[in-house]
Amino acid sequence: MPMVARIAAILSEKFMRGKIEDIDPATLNPESDILAAVEALDIELSDNERAFLEAVPEAQKQAIQAALYSAVNREQRMPVMFAWIPGYDFELRIFEARQNGGATSMTIIFASPYGRALAG
Repeated sequence: MPMVARIAAILSEKFMRGKIEDIDPATLNPESDILAAVEALDIELSDNERAFLEAVPEAQKQAIQAALYSAVNREQRMPVMFAWIPGYDFELRIFEARQNGGATSMTIIFASPYGRALAG
């Protein structure tokens, strides 16, 4: 299993309904580094996983962190599901599902070069 898929599964579990309520919004403060946020969420990264996350374009790291910060700062916390797909370049898609005019869940789909995601 590619390491990025492992990270996506761990994040999906941390941000699922019933667990997202335990996350301190300060952990995801947009002024902090996303790697610091991952560590604050008690997610252990291998050296290869850390190197991969450091290679993600800065704008995408900030967009992911901002989306997560938004999800945990709402009056009704919004569960977030993560998915990784192989790709040619780094790519990011963020969706919010809506029901009766209100957002009910968020999905973050992250694509990255397949070969880089398999290392480790």
